[in-house]
Order: sequence, then structure tokens, then C-alpha cells
Amino acid sequence: MLPIDISNYHQELLVFSVFFGFVISYLSLETVYWVSKKKNLMDDPEERSSHVTRIPTLGGVAVYLSVLTTILCFGTFFNTNTMMMFLASISVLLFLGLKDDLLVLSPRKKFLIQIFVSLLFIILTDIRITSLFGLFQIHTLPYLHSIAFSLFVMILIINAINMIDGIDGLAAGFGVSATFALCVLHYFEDQIGLAVVGLSVVGALIAFLRLNVSKRRKMFMGDTGSMIVGFCIAALTINFLKASTVNDDSLFSISAPVIALSILFFPLLDTFRVFMLRIFKYRTSPFKADRNHIHHYFLNYLQGHIKVSLLLITINLVIVICSFFVTFVVIEYYLGLMIFIGVNLYLISFLLVKKFFNMSPDE
Repeated sequence: MLPIDISNYHQELLVFSVFFGFVISYLSLETVYWVSKKKNLMDDPEERSSHVTRIPTLGGVAVYLSVLTTILCFGTFFNTNTMMMFLASISVLLFLGLKDDLLVLSPRKKFLIQIFVSLLFIILTDIRITSLFGLFQIHTLPYLHSIAFSLFVMILIINAINMIDGIDGLAAGFGVSATFALCVLHYFEDQIGLAVVGLSVVGALIAFLRLNVSKRRKMFMGDTGSMIVGFCIAALTINFLKASTVNDDSLFSISAPVIALSILFFPLLDTFRVFMLRIFKYRTSPFKADRNHIHHYFLNYLQGHIKVSLLLITINLVIVICSFFVTFVVIEYYLGLMIFIGVNLYLISFLLVKKFFNMSPDE
């Protein structure tokens, strides 16, 4: 028996997990940066790159070490099976990301490994979407349908976070805001275990942002970091949707899917838009990299990566706030209205930026 009743210290543990993640990441990033420089583990600029010099690209290792240390220190206080499966999953994604960052993997191989890891996590932890909350008149999902839909959502989120990692501060900054928001929701649902892990990611990303936005000692998180952050956000999202279904006293029994969509609105919108352009306009693979992302269009008119990242993240936060204040009992109307609000907020913001900052940084 544990000598401490951890239920009496939830708030302290959550605060400490942010601090713990920050410290581990801050200390490890120094080593990762200099090892990357010394061993020439750098990202070479390409035609579509937003940088012109060679940059270390292993910042995701620090995020992994923060989560690893947090789980090893605090995992026994919570569901051990979930904690160990979470650790095993991000460990596989770590090696997958490292190989892709250093040697380059085909999209097909990455996709297949992501499916394998996500499927095992969903089945062995039973963290899955069990209901559609009445959308299309569907409530409880049959087990196999629940597994399949949860797998689709997890793979979608992992790759959506990976795809927005194109300018300084965007993926990491969005990771901080989205993960923190999901952890707050977990706190209200009394789901403390994954919230502790999530907040360690928040702390790690805050420490990483210091180098990501630096001009002299810049570092990227690479596929290693974006996949681990994406997996964490996906697991938190699915667990929040499940908790709001099974908890009879949940505050989010109606609004959970809309709130989850609002938190992830930017990467999902960007992924959908880019995939449609690649498939129907350019007749190419949806996974072929290009400069048709939303952040690239904003960058054409608003000079500076940090400005664009802050603007896009701020718009997404406004969408999240709207999801709490605009409610409908009918889920289809609620969801449709939030999609309408979200799309128009980004469209109007782009038109305003284009009108008042109509000068490309390349001109």
C-alpha cells in the first residue's frame, strides 16, 4: 500500500508536473543541442523550408525524456497499465521519429507504424470513443466500430500536429495551448493520471520554445517531437470524450465533441484543406510536402514566424472560448455552428492581414 493518499494532492501534483517537465526538458535540451551540432545531426534547408541554415532537429527527445521521467516518478499513483502503455507507445514513436529525422522514412512506413502503435494503445488501455453523443442519431458505438473510429481519430490528430510543424513556434505553441486545455478538462472530469502526463508535455514544450524561437541557437522538434506531442493530444482527446460519456455527472455530456473539435480546429482545418488541394487540384499524394499550409499563406503577408504563430494560436483560442458560450441541445446544429465560426474566423483574419500587410517579406 502506498504511504500517501495522492487524492489529497491532485492540484499540487498537477502544478509540480508542469515544473518537472520544464526542468527535465530545459536541462536535456542543452545536451541534445550540442550533441546535434557536434555529430552533425542537422536539418538541411530545402526549397519549401522556412529556414536557410542547417538546424538541429531533435528537440522532441527532450519532450520524450520529460514524459518518461514523469511516468517513472508518478505512474504508480495512477492506472499502471495505462501509464506503461503510454510510455511504450511514445517510445516506439521516438525511434520512428529519430529514424525519420536522421535517415528519412517513407510516409507509408510511418503511417503503418503509427496505426500499429495507436491500435495497441486503444485496445490494451480501453481508451476509446464509445459514443457519438447523438450525432446522426448515433449514441453508443459497437466495440469494433468504437475501436476503428478511435484509431482514425488518433491517426488524424498525430498527423495533423505533424503537418503544422512548419514555422517557428507554431506546433510547440499550439501543443502548449491544446494540451493545457485538455488537461484542465481532465481535471474537471477527475481524470488526473493522463492530466499529469499531459502537463509534463506542457512544461517540456515551454522549455523547448526558448530554442525554437531563438535566432542564434535555434532547434526544431522534428517528427520525433511532433508525433509524441500529437499522440499525447490524441490520447487526451479520446480519453476526455470517453470520460464525458461514462461519467453521469459530467459537465460536458453534450458539448464534449464540440469542445474537442474547437481545441483541435486549426490543425484539423489545415490538414483537411491541404489534403483537398493535393488530391483534387494538384493530383498528387496527400502526404507530399508543399507550401500550401495556412501558416505559409499568412507568412506571405505577415512578416515573422512568431507573429504568424501567435495569431493562428490566438484565433484557435477564440474558437475554444466560443464553444463554451455558444450551445445547442441538438448536436448537429452545435457542431455546424462551431465549424462555421471557426472557418470564418481564419478566413476573415487572413483577409484582414492581406489587406493591411499586403507586402510579401520576399519583395
